[in-house]
Amino acid sequence: MSAMAEGWTLAASAFNWTPDIVRAEKTTSELAAGAARVASTIELELGQMVRTYPEPDSVELRALRTRIEAAGGTVSIVGISLDDWHLMGEGRARRRSDDERLAFLMPQLARCAHTGRVGGATADRAGGHCAAGASPAAS
Repeated sequence: MSAMAEGWTLAASAFNWTPDIVRAEKTTSELAAGAARVASTIELELGQMVRTYPEPDSVELRALRTRIEAAGGTVSIVGISLDDWHLMGEGRARRRSDDERLAFLMPQLARCAHTGRVGGATADRAGGHCAAGASPAAS
């Protein structure tokens, strides 16, 4: 195996752990800590990693951060999601209004900095890095 190009960072992505998350033999924080021992830079997806999604709890995110840092890792990017559809039961759904979509997204943006991420946050439907203004003090 050749050396990585100068300036490149080896990172582990939460998407790689999907089968492990589904099996539920370990907690997501245990999986993240294990990955941090292999690749010190971790990319997280809130929808996969936190039970309190889509309104992630600050305490849960700080605990995840602490576990990753204790294993020698850091969070580089936090993926967040924008759910366009409101499920109404009995197989019915309606598209969320722009205000509802923003309300779904904002708690994720406000709290992603609690993970200690050094990069941005990516959003499935909002495009690009969107958490530049989030601060760790946000609750």
